[in-house]
Amino acid sequence: MLTLEERLAVVNLYEELGSYRAVAAVVGCDHKTVKAVIERGRRVADRPRWRRRLKLTDPFLEMVEQKVENSQGRIRSRPLLRLLKAAGYEGSLRTLQRALAVVKREWKRTHMRVYRPWASGPGEFLIVDFGEVGKVETAAGRRTLSCFCAVLGWSRWRYLRFFTCQRFQVLAQGLAGCFEAMGGVSAKVMFDNPKTVTDYFVMGLSVLHPDLVRLAAHYHFSPITAAAADPESKGKVEALVRYVKSDCVPDEGFDSEAAANAWGMAWSDEVNAEVHSETRAVPAQRLEAERPLLRPLPDRPAVASGEGRTVDRKFSTIRIGCARYSVPDRLRGLEVEVMVDGQEVRILHRGGEVALHELQPPGGMSIKDEHYSSPRPTGIRPLRARLPEEVAFLELGNTAEAYLRAAAAAGTPRLKAQLQDVLQLVRSHGREAVLAALERATHFSRFGTHDLRSILASGPAAPPTKPGEVLPLPLPDLPAVPQRQLESYRW
Repeated sequence: MLTLEERLAVVNLYEELGSYRAVAAVVGCDHKTVKAVIERGRRVADRPRWRRRLKLTDPFLEMVEQKVENSQGRIRSRPLLRLLKAAGYEGSLRTLQRALAVVKREWKRTHMRVYRPWASGPGEFLIVDFGEVGKVETAAGRRTLSCFCAVLGWSRWRYLRFFTCQRFQVLAQGLAGCFEAMGGVSAKVMFDNPKTVTDYFVMGLSVLHPDLVRLAAHYHFSPITAAAADPESKGKVEALVRYVKSDCVPDEGFDSEAAANAWGMAWSDEVNAEVHSETRAVPAQRLEAERPLLRPLPDRPAVASGEGRTVDRKFSTIRIGCARYSVPDRLRGLEVEVMVDGQEVRILHRGGEVALHELQPPGGMSIKDEHYSSPRPTGIRPLRARLPEEVAFLELGNTAEAYLRAAAAAGTPRLKAQLQDVLQLVRSHGREAVLAALERATHFSRFGTHDLRSILASGPAAPPTKPGEVLPLPLPDLPAVPQRQLESYRW
């Protein structure tokens, strides 16, 4: 059997010699073999060429391409079908979908953004981002579990930590833990544009959040934000977030935040000790070479203790886990930090603890009296004396107040007139006698117009308010009767 090179030589020699036998003598094969090679080539040359069959969408391709261009590749097949039907298209939706997919594919190939490979120097860039990886049970209820991911641009060293929110305090804790694990601070840190990083935009320029500026000044790094709605610009950390969300987290999730962080620490140690597919080096070893170029850590860590909450101005409370906790009323309207530690809720302000509560179930409430300058509500309506006789009546003391409240609760008619009668009785019978009569009237609920006068008139002949001690009746010379115990009557 002739090889490809020998068949090529046969074809070229036949063009020069024009004889099967002459070519066979030169090549060293049978002339029939030469004939077969030449005739096979002729059959291929004589084979009719393939023609592309016209499709129903071909007359409308220009319109389809124009719609794809105007919509930046976002046009859908069903709205486009209505336009083509009006223009005379008679094909099906599926045929249009196939043609639209081809046009979109070509449009994306020619219009897709080309990213220039970005190589950062040692100790230069740290890229961070958040991602949500399901739910987890916490002491404050079921919360969303978020992963804080960080990647060093040069060494590709990775850091992973889990939290139950994405507030600024959590971002600060994640950065502080990452810097400590790195053993230094990178010159620049790149962020996305959440509210904890970007306060607002001016002509596309992100204005940094004041808290982030203070944190950057504390750790001596320069914060940099990626372009808005452009996650590809920080693809190194985006790839880590995507990998953690899709392949790393177990299907059954985690039992707690502590279990998730223990797993994340073990996973980080494992991947940092393996050869990276891009750099073909071990990230942990490259970090050792990069660490001398990192900036030193500050003497004290940044204060970031928990989740931020604003104290309610009306009730001087904060809410966490659907429960309410009191805060000293001097902090109304201010920002505090809340940290759930086991079965305790700690509330801090400017790094100092201002309140400590026991963890409450959802819907519960923990209110402490020392947090309020006003007295504890008793549910009893206070008395407000305006007229001179009202003031004089209340000056009689607690007995008079108890009589007044009991008489009001009983619906006593002409109660104001009775107050004047009581004052007249004080002038005629004396203060002590009237107070005793008021106490007796309150005890027996006697609030009539002449009840006090009757009680004062009866004097010592009135029956006692409490029954006296009852003594057994002595009966001498009674016969002795045998007694049986109670257990004898039980079945």
